[in-house]
Amino acid sequence: MLGTLVILNLVISVGVIQRLRVHTELLAHLRGESPTLRPGQSIGPFETVSTRGDVISDEMIKSESVIGFFSPGCGPCKERLPDFLEFSHEMRGVQQHSIAVVVGAEDEAADLLSTIGDGSTVVLEEGGGPFTNACQVKAFPTFLMVDRDAEGALQVRASGIDLTEIRELSGARERISSPR
Repeated sequence: MLGTLVILNLVISVGVIQRLRVHTELLAHLRGESPTLRPGQSIGPFETVSTRGDVISDEMIKSESVIGFFSPGCGPCKERLPDFLEFSHEMRGVQQHSIAVVVGAEDEAADLLSTIGDGSTVVLEEGGGPFTNACQVKAFPTFLMVDRDAEGALQVRASGIDLTEIRELSGARERISSPR
């Protein structure tokens, strides 16, 4: 009986936490707060390591890279991850790069990490990691398209909780660069 109550309590707690994440995202959106940096804002310096052991820093990220921030146990993250992976696959043909940042403990993130696979560069960070902090991510999922300004600093070109604006920018770039 006690075991059943403990399991029930755990299931309810996980449900409440997931719901709170969704509500936090919605409230931030309603208050006009951005879940991350806004277009035109610069990303601060950072250095982290990918799951393959490669060093990733603000200086190494290429222009027109797309970055997705995900969290284990986040319902919207699971819903939008296939779209991010599909877009990442499409981008490889036009020399763009994608980075998936998973924020959470490794044991909790195992399913998310296996779903992402090898399609993107993957970074696993605990909450408050250097990459997440540099991009000022406050909600999950969050997506960024980055570019370099005239001085070479990394800045946000587009951001949001879905890929709509980023897909539009990418499509516009492809139309401009393709011969007629």
